Amino acid sequence: MNWTILMGALVFLMLVPVLATSVMGQVTNSQPACVPATGGLQTLAARLDHVWGTRTALLVCDGTRVKFEAKPGTVYFVPDQARDLRFDNLGILYIVAHEWRHQVQFQRMGMANAFSFSQQKELQADCLAGYFIGAVTPYAPDTERRLMATAAAIGDDRILHNARLAGPFGNLVDQFTPSPHGNAQSRADVIQIGHRDGRQRDIVSCAVVTPNLR
Repeated sequence: MNWTILMGALVFLMLVPVLATSVMGQVTNSQPACVPATGGLQTLAARLDHVWGTRTALLVCDGTRVKFEAKPGTVYFVPDQARDLRFDNLGILYIVAHEWRHQVQFQRMGMANAFSFSQQKELQADCLAGYFIGAVTPYAPDTERRLMATAAAIGDDRILHNARLAGPFGNLVDQFTPSPHGNAQSRADVIQIGHRDGRQRDIVSCAVVTPNLR
């Protein structure tokens, strides 16, 4: 038995259920707009760096006070965004893991344009997030279904559909907003592919990169 893998699984068994409660409220108006992640989120960041061979800081931010510009070496997490999306603990893990993949694209895969929007890069980030979750979290029979539902919920078509329902200008949003992340079906499909590869601890079929699963 690989005790390193076993201990990693036990860490995540303890980590995932407390992610949401450890970050909601970590940033207040009396603090800087962004603060370094602590507790469970910092443990997650260290694990992501270990698996993907990156060097990245995770910041927890107040989304109302920060203008986000994706850049090398930094991932932003906004608790209010996760709350607004009604994401559970697995959803939070997915958000952070997805954003980490852009660091993998830049730091490990040599993509100079890793932080510019394109559907191909965004879907690859979903796939790699699925791989990480599948490889390092303890098995649960409903994880794949929940991951696919979470990814589908933030598909561009779902978001635009909700915008149409939200007000009189929603139809204009629908017509003129590009779809850089992929639709609900595409996002669900690629995260399923990544998750299944990760569960088997197999090669990463959606990217030329080797994870460190030791």
